[in-house]
Amino acid sequence: MKKALKITGIALGAILILLLVAPFVFKGKIVQAIKNTANKQLNATLNFDNNIDLSFLRSFPNVSLEIKNLSIVGKDSFVGDTLVYFPEMRLTLDVMSAIKGEEIKIKRIYLKAPKIDIETMKSGRANWDIVKTDTTKTTKDTGGSTFKMALKSLEIEKGHLIYDDKSLNFFTELKEFDHTSSGDFTTDNFMMETKTQAKSLTLGYGGVNWLFNIGTEILANIQMDLKSWKFSFDKGKVKLNDLNIESDGFVDLNDNDIDMDIKFKALENTFKSFLSLVPGMYQNNFKDLQASGTMGFGGFIKGKMTDDKMPSTDVSLKINNGGFKYPSLQFPADNINLDLHFTNPDGTPDKSIVDVQKLNLSLAGEPFAMKLLLKTPVSDPYIDGNVKGKIDLSKIVGLIPLEKGTKLAGLIDADLSAKGNYSAANSKNYSKLNADGKLLVKNLIYQGASDKDAYQIENLELNFTPQAVKMPVCIAQIGKNDFNVKGKIENFLGYAFAGETLKGEVDLESKYINANSFLSDKPSVEDPKVADTAALTIVEIPSNLDISLNTKINKLVYDNYILTDLGGHTRIQNSQLNLENLRANLLGGTIKLDGTYDSKNAKNPFTNMSTKIERMNFSQTFAYFPMLSKFAPIAKMIDGLFNANIDLSSILNDKMQLNYNSMNVNGMVSFTDAAVKNLDVVKQIASQLKINWLENLQIKNQTVKFQIKEGIFKLLDSFTIPLGQGAVMRLAGMTKLNQTLSYGGWIKIPRKAMGAANSVVDGWVKQAATKGWKLDVAEMIPVDLNIGGTILKPLVSLGLKGFKQNIVDNLKDQGKAIIKGEANKKLAEGLKIAQAQADKIKAEAKDKADKLRAEGIKAGDAIRAESKKRSGQIMDEGDKAYQRVMDETNKQADNIIASASNPIEKQAKKIAADKLRKEGAKKANDGKAVFYKQAAAVEEEGNKKADQVESEANKRADEVENGASTRADKIMKDAEAKSKL
Repeated sequence: MKKALKITGIALGAILILLLVAPFVFKGKIVQAIKNTANKQLNATLNFDNNIDLSFLRSFPNVSLEIKNLSIVGKDSFVGDTLVYFPEMRLTLDVMSAIKGEEIKIKRIYLKAPKIDIETMKSGRANWDIVKTDTTKTTKDTGGSTFKMALKSLEIEKGHLIYDDKSLNFFTELKEFDHTSSGDFTTDNFMMETKTQAKSLTLGYGGVNWLFNIGTEILANIQMDLKSWKFSFDKGKVKLNDLNIESDGFVDLNDNDIDMDIKFKALENTFKSFLSLVPGMYQNNFKDLQASGTMGFGGFIKGKMTDDKMPSTDVSLKINNGGFKYPSLQFPADNINLDLHFTNPDGTPDKSIVDVQKLNLSLAGEPFAMKLLLKTPVSDPYIDGNVKGKIDLSKIVGLIPLEKGTKLAGLIDADLSAKGNYSAANSKNYSKLNADGKLLVKNLIYQGASDKDAYQIENLELNFTPQAVKMPVCIAQIGKNDFNVKGKIENFLGYAFAGETLKGEVDLESKYINANSFLSDKPSVEDPKVADTAALTIVEIPSNLDISLNTKINKLVYDNYILTDLGGHTRIQNSQLNLENLRANLLGGTIKLDGTYDSKNAKNPFTNMSTKIERMNFSQTFAYFPMLSKFAPIAKMIDGLFNANIDLSSILNDKMQLNYNSMNVNGMVSFTDAAVKNLDVVKQIASQLKINWLENLQIKNQTVKFQIKEGIFKLLDSFTIPLGQGAVMRLAGMTKLNQTLSYGGWIKIPRKAMGAANSVVDGWVKQAATKGWKLDVAEMIPVDLNIGGTILKPLVSLGLKGFKQNIVDNLKDQGKAIIKGEANKKLAEGLKIAQAQADKIKAEAKDKADKLRAEGIKAGDAIRAESKKRSGQIMDEGDKAYQRVMDETNKQADNIIASASNPIEKQAKKIAADKLRKEGAKKANDGKAVFYKQAAAVEEEGNKKADQVESEANKRADEVENGASTRADKIMKDAEAKSKL
């Protein structure tokens, strides 16, 4: 730890030195070069304003250096997280020391409104450990710089500090704190005088905030031994609201652990000073509080702190005959007695003991009593405790001054007890565990002054047994959201004391739930419109929940969707929400959902959903589903009902929205009767063909299959659309995420429906007849269609290539017949002989061409068979590789489970084994996919080669037939010429 801190300090010091030098001699591009150099050495991004301010007047004869908006933003695991942000940083430099040939000294640092966020993940990785490993030697070389930290004073104004150590489950936050410290940092051993004042201190451990929003003052003289990184203090003063605490001891930062010996005690023994720590008690009128009773508080923390061990600890709190009453309020609290002791002899978590020998009090005349003994919390939690009493919450309003506008009422009646080890419940040996009791809540109402909704519990009953907590009734309301819940929860002791999985089965009924009021900070709209999209946040599902939920909700509002008659089964398990046959009415139709929402990756959750839609209106749907506007904007022009089956998988962003680039969709939409109105593409077709009847499209009994992959919407099959008056259009193609279009197909239009264009065709027929030709034009005229451009500006092009070819083929056939007839009259026997010779040449050529084509097909089939055989061999290799990885993974997983020596360890190792199997399965599947991809490539290459062989054979065959046809035509031409002669 000390080494990492030193490396980080040295590297940041080197960067600071560059920043100090730059304003003296550099500007512009050099400042940017400093940023680039620093960022190469850090696993984070350093940035600051380029305009660095120097002043010789502000602190003459020293120099004042001001840097604004300096930030360090993390990468990798901490990408986007800001470690530090200094809106204003001012440094005072002793430049005269440089003139005298000494080192330039930094004498003072001033930070205004800094934000510092220090975080350590569960894995032990810290966001402040940002120096790249390969730059360690380089940063140490900075010791020869001409700059020196000769700090005399550090001042922080209105700072905000967060220290969140998830590996220790420890959290501290200081808000609006001012800090000053002074000392001679030029020496390795000196006394530093510090003073800190914070408007708010929150300190949490084990998921509990032991101090919350506490006004804090700290005065301490700390002996700084920078050579060994040991910091000692004597009679340091800490004031928490109205409670004064004295502390002394030391903290020694070793390379691999932190050694400490800290003692603390309260300087007053009055109960009133302790009351100031109770949330809501320490207010402007706290001085008027009448309090009695004594208090004793003290303890020590001694020993080494490592990644898996805490120092030995002993903390005690005693309250005797406490009582209090505000003169302006109606009710008192008295007979308050508390004896709490927390001990841990050597820092091993399992040896922690929480002993609340008694907690007795009387609130507005209602007695309340509790005791608790908790031992061996890790290996096998032992609990011996009970709580009994009634609390009339309406009297709390007359007991404690609450914030103006707060509503509080209701009755809580508790009678609970538990005694025994958790293992008794885990092994279902319930005779060795006594846990029973009831908790009743009646007519509870709570609404804080800043709460937008009131929390109400009309009736709640919880019955406790060693096996489960049964909830026969829970009728509650939050604002307009109502809940009627009943069910059963199992393994609550394992969940509470060992973090094990909480299991349960719950039935939920409701007339109205607005999910936006829970998922968004914005005011919820009861009946949202299309534009009322809520700013949702990611829902992170705990991994140790296994809850089955049967749901029946008359009306559910989620984002801007209104669902009615919602019902089905959902299950919360392994950080996932699984939907099973969840049905609801939406936008005039019905929707059925099956799928999963997975929040294991809290920053980028994943969803995999199968959706079935029945009789929903397309134009209404378009307004609510942004995916349609991205890929199928034609949807907003469709008026009619449709059915659909859609399979979708996608990563979600931090607003619970689909990531279109990662999205994979396979779907099928079917129409019974729908109309497409005001479509620009259709208007362009009508304009180019000069037909005014082509306006709206009617889609009847059509099914469209599509796919969205890698940001591309693609029609899997072409589909036919009736255009009216017997005309039809066939279309296929794709839309890209950048909204470019690429569609093609054809339109067949009856001659009689072509209007003015048809008169042109009739003219062609008459002109041909005057020359003895019969122009036979088909009743359906084919038109080639291509659609490009973008969604906002589509480009339509039409062509008559197919129509032209039909006419040419028709005239060619007629021409051959006429020539043949005239030849028979003029050429007589000579032409007959020439014709026989020409026919023979063509026949022989055809035989040769057919043989070439057959040989090409045979060769192509052989190539395909060989490539398919090789592809199968590669896939077999992939299957074998997959099985080898899975066998090895299962073997390792079985060995992990077999190495467990007790049930608790076995459960933990089973989780580790399951994780190993999952990782092994992913690795095996990834490896198998490589083989299968190679196999597909081999088969595709073989098919391509086979097609090429067949194409070459057909080309040679065509050349043979064309050459023979040319020779035959020449024979006929020569014969005709001779006949004329």
